[in-house]
Amino acid sequence: AHRRTLVLPISRAQILERRFVREAIELAVVARLTGNVSSDQRKILEKQLSLQREAAEAGDEAAFSALDENFHEMLCHAGGVGFAWRTLASVRMHSRRVCKLSKEDAPKMNKVVDQHAQIFEAVATGDLTLAQSEMRKHLAAFPAKLELAMLGHADFFTT
Repeated sequence: AHRRTLVLPISRAQILERRFVREAIELAVVARLTGNVSSDQRKILEKQLSLQREAAEAGDEAAFSALDENFHEMLCHAGGVGFAWRTLASVRMHSRRVCKLSKEDAPKMNKVVDQHAQIFEAVATGDLTLAQSEMRKHLAAFPAKLELAMLGHADFFTT
């Protein structure tokens, strides 16, 4: 017997509400971590950013997606708030589907790496205003991805 998987449509309203929650958590994580990055954490995050760059340059969307997730997870853990990551992971589930549908090419992935590097640098140097501004810019790209995904795959979404 074959098992079937039911894939529910993505609710535009719910995903935008979840994005609001994500932004609140990510900004709080950045606030907690800014100026409190140990030298070991800095080395680990710098290595992670270089791996992101390699995946982006190679156009490896699957590896890049996993590294993108891992970057945000690492920020939470470095800030001592692992529970924030578990919350974000559940909030981001549909976001990941949207990102897959909007197709990330190498230039788009490189732009994300640049954003991650700017967030990290501001956090590591203790510039909270810049860190939060860079995180807001990073997250602000999502609604355009959502609209692009909806244009290409209207049947996957509800309002």
